[in-house]
Amino acid sequence: MLAQIKTILRDQLGLPPWTVLVAVGCLAHVILITLLRKPIYSAWGLLAPLCLGVLLEGYEIYVQYRQVGLFAPGNDALITILGRHGLDVVYMLAGPVLVVIIGLISAK
Repeated sequence: MLAQIKTILRDQLGLPPWTVLVAVGCLAHVILITLLRKPIYSAWGLLAPLCLGVLLEGYEIYVQYRQVGLFAPGNDALITILGRHGLDVVYMLAGPVLVVIIGLISAK
C-alpha cells in the first residue's frame, strides 16, 4: 500500500517517493506522543516510526520475495535488499528525529 502511494505521488504530483515516508513517520510520531501525553520533542515518539517502518518494510520484503525466495538466482544480494528497505526506515525517522533534536536544543 505504501509503495502504491509512493508511485502515485511520483507519477501524478512529481514528488519524490521519500516524502510519503517522512510524512508517515511524522504522523506516527505525533499519534504516539499524543497517546503518551508527552511533549512533541520527546524521544519516546521515535519508537512509533521505527517500529512502523520495520514492520512495513519487513512485510514488503516478505510479499516481494515469498514466491521466488530471498536467495533465488537473479535476486539482489541480501545486504542490498536490506539496505534499500533500511533506507526507507531511515526516511521514516528523519522528520521525527529533526523535531526531537530541535526540541532538545531549544530546551537548553
